[in-house]
Amino acid sequence: MALVLFTLMVALLTTGYGGRMEKRDAGVDRDALSNLVDGLKDKPSAEFKARVLRTLGDYLCAIDDPQCDGELALQTEAELVQDGVNCDETPYHDLCVTARELVDPDGSLSDDDLKSALVLLASESLENDPDYISLLDQISVDLNALICQREPEECEFWSNHEEDKKKFENGVMQQD
Repeated sequence: MALVLFTLMVALLTTGYGGRMEKRDAGVDRDALSNLVDGLKDKPSAEFKARVLRTLGDYLCAIDDPQCDGELALQTEAELVQDGVNCDETPYHDLCVTARELVDPDGSLSDDDLKSALVLLASESLENDPDYISLLDQISVDLNALICQREPEECEFWSNHEEDKKKFENGVMQQD
């Protein structure tokens, strides 16, 4: 479940960046995830949800919460993908430095392996905190309710998206 939630968080974070997802093995069907993300492009409400998740991560790090490293890994990986940063080519890029501090202090991982290690750190962090996962799920439900109240024309989209997300999650859970 944690990996499912994490990949959906990545999907939301990458939505504001044109929905670009890299195809690398992270234990999920990236094509199915990309299909889930495609409908989010050009949706102001999707960028709103992504900003809330980024702000949540900033807050957790500000209070030295145990989820900080996982959230920082999530944000860093998403921004590396968004900005098209290749840490093999630009090892001193701020995002690459942050990534290496989190998961590769000796600098031995390739760009792809570095990004995969960030995904793994975030996933493991979530797996160790089921209460946090429940809170994230509730935040998503509440954000959808807010969007439906303020943008009724978006409500059907988000309801359908939730159903698609559940189907995707069930497919991932069956693979485990």
